[in-house]
Amino acid sequence: MRILLGVPEFPPHHIGGGGVVFESLAKEYQKLGHDVLVISGDYTKNNIFSLLVEKKENGINIIRVPEFWTPIKVLNTVMPYPCRYNRRIKNIIENFNPDFVHIHGYGLFMPAQLANVVYGLGYKYVLTLHGAPVTPEKIKNILISGGYGFYNKFYGDDLLNNATSITAVSHYAKNFGVFEKYKNSIHVIGNGIIPEDYSSRAQIGVLQKYRIKKNKNSKIILSLGRLERRKGFQEIIKKLPAMEKSYDVRYVIGGRDNGYKNELLKLAQKLGVEKRLYFIDFVSGEEKNSLIEESDIFAVPSISGETFGISALEARYFKKPILTTFFGGLKDALKNYEHAYCIDEREKAFKPQIIQDEKIDEFFYKSIVKQYLSL
Repeated sequence: MRILLGVPEFPPHHIGGGGVVFESLAKEYQKLGHDVLVISGDYTKNNIFSLLVEKKENGINIIRVPEFWTPIKVLNTVMPYPCRYNRRIKNIIENFNPDFVHIHGYGLFMPAQLANVVYGLGYKYVLTLHGAPVTPEKIKNILISGGYGFYNKFYGDDLLNNATSITAVSHYAKNFGVFEKYKNSIHVIGNGIIPEDYSSRAQIGVLQKYRIKKNKNSKIILSLGRLERRKGFQEIIKKLPAMEKSYDVRYVIGGRDNGYKNELLKLAQKLGVEKRLYFIDFVSGEEKNSLIEESDIFAVPSISGETFGISALEARYFKKPILTTFFGGLKDALKNYEHAYCIDEREKAFKPQIIQDEKIDEFFYKSIVKQYLSL
């Protein structure tokens, strides 16, 4: 089968967890013996007059379509591509002649533009929703709210109406108000992981590399994600004064700063726990695997905008006790996992426990892609 995957971003250029999701899907489709072509938006190229070229990257055929540049970082994956590329995209799709088309993302111009091309050529497509960009912080910006209104009127409705099937990565994503009209026909198919991606480890321990001391009495709490308010890392910092009364605790946060690091530092200093707080940069691959394995407790304290929560699923795979808010899609990612606890029940996470998880395999991509192909 020939599968066309249309996505707003694709590694190595990706802002959040979406890029990893799309790459995992492409890999798993290939493992099943399918021929896969990825058409991705590309916000890294400033040259919108460059030619579209199909390249093989890590065994995956991919075409990156340059999008209009914007100085507003939150719009990096949202911007449209110049319509001049449509003719070339049409030729590429017709030559590939896909049997199955899978489009990802709502509220982003590039996937909607691609869906219009696909539909105009007479191909059916499955649309997967990862939520919608309707956070109050974004809508307060007049330019963003105006652009979003334009998108809904001229792209969003067609994207939803023309899809053969619509899926959402979580019940939270499914229940966004903008999808109310389609809610009864939306299938929930969550994100997942590829077990083989977690088999390798860094040669040198990550805690050792960053000079984070650990002994038999210490407890390492780990969070992964961009440093921004919605990730809720401040909620764990607020609990550190109470935790340190009973435990030699260290809180490690791994992720790129999105302008919120200083706020977290100020809070830690105000509470007198700055020596228990450690920041390390974005980690992936072997380093991420080692870091999760070395930690004692994993924390996912998101307070908004979490449509699924891949990091929670990764910690679950490593059989770690998890402190969380269960916000949004985290409920789906932690479904049937008995070792995930509310932050206020943190004492349960510190207790010795034997962790079993017989339900984790339903989150493996080899199962997830089969669900998509059955639609």
